[in-house]
Amino acid sequence: MRRLVFLVGAIVLVDTMFYAAITPLLPKLADDLGLGKNGAGVLTGAYAAGTLVGSLPAGWLIAKAGVKATVIVGLTLMSVSCLVFAFADTIGVLDASGFDNPSTKAALELLGSWGKELPVLVVAQEDEEALIKSFRNLERVAVTVPAELEVQQVVWARSLLVSEGALEHVQGRAS
Repeated sequence: MRRLVFLVGAIVLVDTMFYAAITPLLPKLADDLGLGKNGAGVLTGAYAAGTLVGSLPAGWLIAKAGVKATVIVGLTLMSVSCLVFAFADTIGVLDASGFDNPSTKAALELLGSWGKELPVLVVAQEDEEALIKSFRNLERVAVTVPAELEVQQVVWARSLLVSEGALEHVQGRAS
């Protein structure tokens, strides 16, 4: 139980640091996103609004499922959200139907047109063999299947490319 308290404390600390980081980043974010004073205020208040809106279903879930289950669901959602927001502009969904036959050239062209930073992690279904073979020999590209996806791979990659077939399984592993 004590380890759980430390884990929850660490996650809440990181979440609070994310919220505190908005203040020094606000001028740059407002400039990058083309926000005026009202838009910057909405951006700043979105965290508090999310807490308020999230509190209502959380209270209902606590009453129905219990405190422990609700804490686990909440921490899982928060952890996944942090990862998603960290890589928000570098996640792509790939239509594997364009890879009927293995083609390293097609994989290189796709990465070039996508224009995201390397290294790239490609997640594909096990039965999408042509897709896997197309990307597996490329430099600074790692290929995996949802069942073998690890957090360290996601952290290593600057960009994440998930096939449509693997997307549901990746989302299932995250929740």
